[in-house]
Amino acid sequence: MFVPSDLTGALALLVVCTFCWGSWANSVKFSVLTFPQFYAVVGVAIFVWSTVFGLILGGDFYPQDSQQRDFIENLKDCSWTSIAFAAASGAIYNVSSALLMQLISLVGLAVSFPICVGIGLITGTLSSYWIQPAQTYLPLLISGLVLAFLALCSMSLAHRYKDTADSSLIEQLETAALTPQDGGPVVKPKPKLAVKPVQLVRAMPDDIAALQASDAAALPAWQRFAVPASLDTRPKIVIVMDDLGLDRRRTRRTWQLPGPLTLSFMAYAEDLDDQTKSAKKAGHELMLHVPMEPSSATIDPGPNVLLSGMAKTELKKNIAWNLDQVSGYVGINNHMGSRFTADTDGMRTVADVLKQRGLLFLDSVTAGNTVAHDVARDAGIPFAVRNVFIDHEDDVKAIERQLRRVEEVARETGLAVAIGHPREHTLAVLKPWLKSLDAAGFQLVPISAVARIAP
Repeated sequence: MFVPSDLTGALALLVVCTFCWGSWANSVKFSVLTFPQFYAVVGVAIFVWSTVFGLILGGDFYPQDSQQRDFIENLKDCSWTSIAFAAASGAIYNVSSALLMQLISLVGLAVSFPICVGIGLITGTLSSYWIQPAQTYLPLLISGLVLAFLALCSMSLAHRYKDTADSSLIEQLETAALTPQDGGPVVKPKPKLAVKPVQLVRAMPDDIAALQASDAAALPAWQRFAVPASLDTRPKIVIVMDDLGLDRRRTRRTWQLPGPLTLSFMAYAEDLDDQTKSAKKAGHELMLHVPMEPSSATIDPGPNVLLSGMAKTELKKNIAWNLDQVSGYVGINNHMGSRFTADTDGMRTVADVLKQRGLLFLDSVTAGNTVAHDVARDAGIPFAVRNVFIDHEDDVKAIERQLRRVEEVARETGLAVAIGHPREHTLAVLKPWLKSLDAAGFQLVPISAVARIAP
């Protein structure tokens, strides 16, 4: 029979679900703050089944037939099992993610998901046999489906969260004023940041194509592997596509877009040689996407991550590991890195290594207190700064709005550097937009063409 303690228990489980996912999503915050969609899915599910069973088992709808009553009671208990293990999946994910910090975050969830489903089905089977053997199969099926539905919803939300978790200040940053400096834009710093009044110049020689043809080996790597671009008077747009190499199908679709684009491949992706050669052959410029420490310790940026406070020798070892995964790229940009790019000492070590290797740096600006581009400027290496994130909101309308913002920045300052990712909506919107740039009066160029340097 349905009793008030059932509803109390349901609410308690809702809190458990919320806390489990919230602690993963954002340290100790409840997911009602970070995961309203997940909270809504679980909350509605619990409310619906609690209401249904409350009406059936506690009111006039209670069936008189003993087999029907046993079936309803059985179904209720199996639903409890599903919800309990949906909550447990959050806790198991926390543990598996912590144990698998050398892998991407979704691997931990992929491990925990079948474990949770298996435990839920086993427990559902045992409870069903214990209550009413004759009515096992349908309640067991429903139990498994409910659990699978909640877990899949969680996976979807986890994927979406992973793509945006390290960019909580994106919208604030993108509304920051942009001021031209020697023909190119830089992000206007917050008042608390002291920025030296250094006049920057374009780092790339105008005759780079001739230099590459005559003696490419004598050039620094960022010039040797650059895609030559003859700049004209039109506003310049740079499109950088991050996170490439992991999803090969979408990576392939990305390098099939009109270019020249700047394609940043994840340092720990597999078969980088083959993938980058194909991208280069398609006419695009290459970068390396290097994992750096995010602000939240529960977010896994990948293996051999650059960590703030890491011993210099260990940090250099991790930098070298990332840079040695492939060749033929012009420089690097940070994957996540909201904490590391605010670490002056750590970024100085990165800048020193990049200078030795002749590489440039693109500051993705994943945090408002980044010092990355200031350190790169002071170290005397070529650098650029991201102005707009194209797809921090994975929605067609939002992406189209951000691309309009890219055009506005380019018109206002002469240059816009935008970063996107190989997602379905992004790829679908980018293809026609890229084809329209020339007619709209913009020049699409690679990142090396607009990198700045202190003279």
